[in-house]
Amino acid sequence: TQSSGSSGINAEYGEKGDRNKAMQKLRVPPLSGLELHEHSTTFKSGLMTGLASSILVVVILASLVQDRIKTGEDTLEADSIPALVAFRCTFLLFFFTVLLSWNTYGWRNAGVNHILIFEIDPRNHLNYLQLLTAGMLFIFLWGVTLLLYIFSPLVAPSMKPETWPLIFFIIVFGLLILPAPIFYHGTRFWLLRRIFRIFTAPIFDVQFADFFIADQLNSLATVLLDISFVLCYYTTFWSQGEGACTQPGIWYRILIALLPPWFRFAQSVRRYFTTSDWFPHLVNAGKYFSSIVVIILSSVAGILHKKEDGTGVTLLGLDIFAAYVVFACVATLYAYWWDIKMDWGFLDHTSTGHKNKYLRDELLYAGGKKFVYFIIMGLDLVLRCVWTINISLADWNFVHKQYVITGTAILEALRRAVWNFIRLENEHLNNCGQFRAVRDINVRVITEHHKHDEGKDEDSDQEDMKKRERVPSAPTSRRMSVSRQRKPSSTSAASQGSASQPLATSGSAADLKINTSV
Repeated sequence: TQSSGSSGINAEYGEKGDRNKAMQKLRVPPLSGLELHEHSTTFKSGLMTGLASSILVVVILASLVQDRIKTGEDTLEADSIPALVAFRCTFLLFFFTVLLSWNTYGWRNAGVNHILIFEIDPRNHLNYLQLLTAGMLFIFLWGVTLLLYIFSPLVAPSMKPETWPLIFFIIVFGLLILPAPIFYHGTRFWLLRRIFRIFTAPIFDVQFADFFIADQLNSLATVLLDISFVLCYYTTFWSQGEGACTQPGIWYRILIALLPPWFRFAQSVRRYFTTSDWFPHLVNAGKYFSSIVVIILSSVAGILHKKEDGTGVTLLGLDIFAAYVVFACVATLYAYWWDIKMDWGFLDHTSTGHKNKYLRDELLYAGGKKFVYFIIMGLDLVLRCVWTINISLADWNFVHKQYVITGTAILEALRRAVWNFIRLENEHLNNCGQFRAVRDINVRVITEHHKHDEGKDEDSDQEDMKKRERVPSAPTSRRMSVSRQRKPSSTSAASQGSASQPLATSGSAADLKINTSV
């Protein structure tokens, strides 16, 4: 009745009398998401995936041919570094969007209710095909722009080649903040509101979506540094080369590198003041504080290495570079332990020796195969150690530093995507364990004791009925006159008596279930 009334009101006032449209708007999509997209969305996602894959192959071949024609060997010219950084910045964002579509697909198939966890509108949100289409569309446009940059002397000889990545950069970030109701306006501004809450973490209460997106920013630290480089290069030092914007001692680059761990540190401290629980919030804050220390030591070591006078600088009896390596190892192991124990819920002592040793009782992915989770645990440790590649390859000039940064940024994005799967699985299971996300809730569990009590209640009701039947009744004429005189009051009493009756008997209440589609 309530549903028909709501649809009628919505049809009358919102959809100009069209009840079908009203019901379609009021309908909450199922968790499986199979009805969330039309065939056109499937076609567009497949088309964009094919175009993006093709353009990436063409870009790789074109860049290899261009390098060999210019220099005769595989080198990276100084003039190409600004373009590489600008293109890398946007590519990582699009690649991350594609990985997020993979996450959404896996969550839906495993029954992880990410819609409830992120507190997004169940009637208006992007499904995995829409995310895939958007990511692949921009990768295709990215590839076209890169080809225009490579063949700029042929396409636009009078224009600087670095102008092409600048144009694309402005289009991408301009579209993100465009207030017009186009291109997933609701999703874009939902993300912008969350980013604003992240930047003001000590002020607002922290929700799951806030610290989840802040965790993603920790894996996109390269993107933030690339944005600062692009702004610096194209606004100030376009004619002076890229070296003026990549000096280790530039204070704002150090500040930007510190922003992602600071966001999570501030959120953890805020959670402590909100809940007064030092564990896990202050312990989690310590993890991000260790990351802040590593970034500071890395910056100091880079400055001293550039000046070539850091041999006498020590910290805790160690050379500054050695201190950086030691603290980086400690921070890596700290973060890895937090991943598997706190974020993923593994190493559960209640599961040791029982169903899933060293994991947890319930596993939703890969049919519950334990070896898949152990592989993920090992992969997370390996990918958390990719910072060592920067030391072994880039700092020793085996490979150009920008190539190494690009490769490690892609690996970190892949690690974060795998982390997202297990993190939301653990959150979903915690919600189910605390009855925040369930499909059926029993109001009362029927036990043998309850059945015995219900039997007693029924026997007492039958005895009361028999007593009422044994009470002598008044003469017929008298009863009729009384009923005629007091008919309104008897009706009122009957209505009051019915209103005072319980909504359900004890037997029906025991079988009552609340069905909630989440």
